[in-house]
Amino acid sequence: MSFRLLQKRWFIALEFLLLFIGFPVIAWLEWFQVSIFVIYLIPVLWSIAVYFMVIGPSLQDTGEPPRKTTFPDPGQWIVKTVCIVGGIALLAWLLERENFLGIPRHRPGLWAIILVFYPLISVAPQEFLYRVFYFHRYNSLFPGKTMLLVSNTLVFAGLHVMYDNWLAPALTLAGGWLFALSWHRHHNFLLLWLEHALYGLAIFTFGLGRYFFEAPGQ
Repeated sequence: MSFRLLQKRWFIALEFLLLFIGFPVIAWLEWFQVSIFVIYLIPVLWSIAVYFMVIGPSLQDTGEPPRKTTFPDPGQWIVKTVCIVGGIALLAWLLERENFLGIPRHRPGLWAIILVFYPLISVAPQEFLYRVFYFHRYNSLFPGKTMLLVSNTLVFAGLHVMYDNWLAPALTLAGGWLFALSWHRHHNFLLLWLEHALYGLAIFTFGLGRYFFEAPGQ
């Protein structure tokens, strides 16, 4: 089967607009009274399909060895992670002092569910779509490291505008830049997944989770 259409530049540009502009706008405007997670099944499933139908085979056809997965210096990575998690804790204390550590203190069952399922059903699909798929698929639309990193950061922050508060896009603007840099430097999905999961779990644990959650129909 030929997938030439999927490799046309105009198709890739249209796909980018639909997946990373169109769907966030649909979620923000709440055109459908369903969970945003249901809405985002479409971009995630599409990205998985295109990756295995088009991107994977094209990488093999080039005959070039796959980019080597690398790891940051453990000491530097630990210091960076502790500083970021500490910054999240301080921000939560300043903005949500009455709710600081509210979920683990008052709803430990819910906290346990978040600890288990947030990295699996939220972080993993996001990082595949916004980093693995994005950097392979759209490098031709944004030539050069800087444009690709900036565009990835902006669309990731733009996704979180749908929560209708200033903090979610502000934090994900900073987080998106860190995740984009991490992928560009190390090409390591597991590392990226761990970083995103740790920062996100810190947000929910310390009391900023309400800025990143919206129930269906709200």
